[in-house]
Amino acid sequence: MKETIYNNLLKNINITVARKINEQKAKIFNAIPFKENEKEVYVYCSEVNKKVEEDMLFIFRKKVILILIKKEEIQYLIKIAYLGQKKEAYDIIIKEAIKLNVSDIHYEPYKDYVVVRFRIDGLLRSMYIFNKEEYQLILSKIKLNSNIDITEKRKPQDGKISFEYNKKSYDLRISTMPAVFGEKVVIRILYGNGFNYSIDKLNLTAEQKDKLKYIMKVKSGLIIVNGPTGSGKSTTLYSILQELNKDEVNISSLEDPIEAIIPGINQMNLNKTLNIGFAEGLRCFLRQDPDIIMIGEIRDEETAEMVVINKYTPSNSLYNQ
Repeated sequence: MKETIYNNLLKNINITVARKINEQKAKIFNAIPFKENEKEVYVYCSEVNKKVEEDMLFIFRKKVILILIKKEEIQYLIKIAYLGQKKEAYDIIIKEAIKLNVSDIHYEPYKDYVVVRFRIDGLLRSMYIFNKEEYQLILSKIKLNSNIDITEKRKPQDGKISFEYNKKSYDLRISTMPAVFGEKVVIRILYGNGFNYSIDKLNLTAEQKDKLKYIMKVKSGLIIVNGPTGSGKSTTLYSILQELNKDEVNISSLEDPIEAIIPGINQMNLNKTLNIGFAEGLRCFLRQDPDIIMIGEIRDEETAEMVVINKYTPSNSLYNQ
């Protein structure tokens, strides 16, 4: 419910109108103008305040209409409305995403503005709003840091960035896509050694957990985990691998990319430069005396065929689709 209210507030705000007062004054007054027409200006505030009304009247020279909302909602709007003016906006967004354990950051351009959304626990939440000029500066920085062609705007591109925060290193996977109103960017955050999930933390019912643990005890067969983006496929697979990770078994995983490093598991990245895809990697694994294999995705017919034919060779096979 709280996120829905914040999303609606963000959709209502016109940052050009909001920035007709500076951030410091907005914080002092706990008030922010959010839209105007020829005769009126609408202002969010946390309490009726004559000084606020007089100040807005002086700035806009229009009738002032005060809309009461909670103080914390005002603070949220101030935070998102002025971020684009800060030189460090790019870093602030990534650091905030890491603090919130965000899986993906979406920069989505529309006709007059750009919205930044975070995917948290599988759901997208609107977090910030920029004007087009501010977004171009951030987009250029993202492209430069990820070795993406800064001049190419007509075709999708991929890249990666290594980001340091609180003495930890995070891999950021960058994807750009040409959309109607500009380039859309999605940044996937890979937390590396930060993975600490288990079967008990998956929010499964007791019955679901019992079924999953029974399946994991079977000595041969195939487990396919599927679902939409952000639904928890990788988290589920890594949790299963954590549970199966014993000294007496050989576990290998082929991923694109490796999202978390688990000691005791032989993890291998795809390598497009060397033409190592899922099918090639799977052939290699079958010569490595495996007990358990985890394949990140089944993208083509050849990989699917190998998965089905060889599902009885290792003790268990895990596949994420």
